[in-house]
Amino acid sequence: MNGVAYVGRSATAGGVPVWQTVSDGDNPGFPSATACGIAIVSQGVNSYIRVLTTDNRVYQTHGDTNGATFVWDEGWTELTPGPTVSLRGKAFPHRARP
Repeated sequence: MNGVAYVGRSATAGGVPVWQTVSDGDNPGFPSATACGIAIVSQGVNSYIRVLTTDNRVYQTHGDTNGATFVWDEGWTELTPGPTVSLRGKAFPHRARP
């Protein structure tokens, strides 16, 4: 929202999350001007956030999972190569109806 990314974690499934910003402070390098999509994955004590930008770049940061909290204190790094572009929403060829 407005160039700021948040991540939340709750103690229980469906519980009230505690929100933290991961786009400034201890996480330098967040692409705030062009970020358009975000994904998070948590594997044991490691958590990763990836951000897709409008210019087709992907950035990632790592955090530590400690019980019901995250520790985000690493900068953002660009992953290369970025995703390949695919066409979406292309119209099907027109077929005459009998």
